[in-house]
Amino acid sequence: SITPINCIYSHYTEAPQMVKTNASDCDAILLTGTSPYFAAKKFIDPDIISDYLPRSIHALLYACLIAEHSHCSITNISLDSYTEKDIYTVYDEIGIPCEQTNVFFVQRDVMGQEFERIVRQHEQYYLKQKVSCCLTALHSVWVELRKRNVPSVYIASTYEIIAETLHKLELNYIFKFTQRNNLVVLQ
Repeated sequence: SITPINCIYSHYTEAPQMVKTNASDCDAILLTGTSPYFAAKKFIDPDIISDYLPRSIHALLYACLIAEHSHCSITNISLDSYTEKDIYTVYDEIGIPCEQTNVFFVQRDVMGQEFERIVRQHEQYYLKQKVSCCLTALHSVWVELRKRNVPSVYIASTYEIIAETLHKLELNYIFKFTQRNNLVVLQ
């Protein structure tokens, strides 16, 4: 039985304070990505199991499906948080030849605070008609792009990714709990 304590933040830099405030009430902590995880990691008691939702090809594939459903061409996109290999793996899965695609990568520093630059770069690609849609794994960037009427899709973790990560946390918790107890075998 898992009882979540939902802590909602707008920017990953808010995660450390939320961890400090709520960690004493938790057996495990699950953060939504690498940026909030590494920002908050130093405030997580080593006795508390912690993890983050990984970036996933499945989430990127799902975002492409949403983009296509929204009548955006996924062959002309700007993309952050994922690599060339990731997007071309997705194109290969879908059956789109790489030479028929035009992808602009918005580089980011995982721990850097460059929110406005990332938004501006996605927006410029769209305004210069280089892309039909922007794909971002950064929720705050997605919100801002939507405010500016730039077609964009948030690359969110799928339910399956969340369930797998929760199951992994649960197994780590059980392992840690049983590790403290002596194992006795009666025959």
